Amino acid sequence: MNSIDIDVIRTALDWQGRGHRVVLGTVVRTWGSAPRPPGSLMVIRDDGQVAGSVSGGCIEDDLIGRVARGELALRRPETTTYGETAEEVRRFGLPPKVAFLSHSNYGSSRSASALKMRRARELFADMAPDIECDGEMHGDAALSEEIRRNSLMDSTLTGEANILICPNLDSANILFNVLKVTGGEGVTVGPILLGAAATAHILTPSATVRRILNLTALAVANASAVR
Repeated sequence: MNSIDIDVIRTALDWQGRGHRVVLGTVVRTWGSAPRPPGSLMVIRDDGQVAGSVSGGCIEDDLIGRVARGELALRRPETTTYGETAEEVRRFGLPPKVAFLSHSNYGSSRSASALKMRRARELFADMAPDIECDGEMHGDAALSEEIRRNSLMDSTLTGEANILICPNLDSANILFNVLKVTGGEGVTVGPILLGAAATAHILTPSATVRRILNLTALAVANASAVR
């Protein structure tokens, strides 16, 4: 346990000692790219004050709101899942096909990064056995069934993957911007914010009018689906 986590626990105990109710949250498991590793801690006080972090910000905001609304248990542990990308793909009318990307291709490397992606694929397959997925694999293999067959005859993924899970935030951002230019003619629908309690998306200062319209349409579609 690092010093930041110890500070979070000390803060939680201090708040409790002052008569506040607190909710202590931790990252139990992550898949692919995640802002915080498993074991990261966050404590939320009953008045909305926070110490620690479990993500890059959007999950914290959602958890604070859920505590304020009384949606999270204060006396027993419970789990919450964020980033259900497969469900988002289904909203577009597409069957989700997930590829776990790596510099390693089906066990060609035993580096920590490769083993992480291999394990992520195993966990995902256990949680969602009805969704096609495979990995760890190279990026070209994710988009070419022929390349996969040359590497592994019994691949569990058919056609092109439409959900690409990257090993970290850097590789995910690089891939997003490369695909935006090479495959989308500079037009994208996203980035899409997942895991929030209500429909919300974030636009960067460089967003074009086209991107604003695309995300507005997506937000309306998401809100309608919730209703």
